[in-house]
Amino acid sequence: MLSALLLLGGCSKELERAGTDVLEQTYPVDPNARLKIRNLRGSISVRGADTAELKLRATKRTESAAQLPNINISVAAETSSVSISTSVLPPKKKSPSGGVGTVDYVLVVPRTVSIARLELEDGEVLIEGMEGEDVRATVVDGQLTVRNCCGNVHLAIANGDLDLSYQNCGQRLFLAEAQITHGNARVSIPRDASFRARAETMKGKIANDFADMVQVNSRSVRKIDVSVGPNARSELALRVTTGDISIAAMKSNPETPVSTASNAGSQ
Repeated sequence: MLSALLLLGGCSKELERAGTDVLEQTYPVDPNARLKIRNLRGSISVRGADTAELKLRATKRTESAAQLPNINISVAAETSSVSISTSVLPPKKKSPSGGVGTVDYVLVVPRTVSIARLELEDGEVLIEGMEGEDVRATVVDGQLTVRNCCGNVHLAIANGDLDLSYQNCGQRLFLAEAQITHGNARVSIPRDASFRARAETMKGKIANDFADMVQVNSRSVRKIDVSVGPNARSELALRVTTGDISIAAMKSNPETPVSTASNAGSQ
């Protein structure tokens, strides 16, 4: 009985040591505002919506409540631009897990906002529903998921996987450029889309649902340059150092209207 009480007491102390702090803010922004966000450890989620505001929810999590002040969230917001950054003070005692804590950002923004720079050192990024001039994102270690961003997308991952999909973009033009050092890239595109795909992996293989892939001298294909459909003005460019590339055909969304609002491919 005594040992059970001691165990429960130890668990309660562990729970007491954990720290969580939530910041919620709303900022009015222009439809074509520029967004910059940088995070260290945790996650970043950006979703485009029919709104005239930027809604921010940031959740700090640390092993100890006393460590919460060591994580600083800085927001510089104007109607034409919003900049968000995370900084961490070095802990007085080294954490067994190797870090002070994490920050999880969730943003809802006008879908025509440009993501001028998104950077994450360790964690997961989700970007969806953006139609602005640019989406630029970099992940050092982690997962990068981009869904239905019908415009110009520029992505880079040092160590981790990319999941890029265009199910709701209809016949709108897109330009996607992605570089991965160590990891796999999966791109899902409607079967009736028209685009040019250039993909290369130094150490890996390429699977492409839009073309018959053959082996050369019993070796997997590592480089392709193919055009799919009529008037292929959209472009997909993938380069992987170590890892596989998959270009998958998916069913298109018939309810998605055709739009020429995107300037992808105009550069």
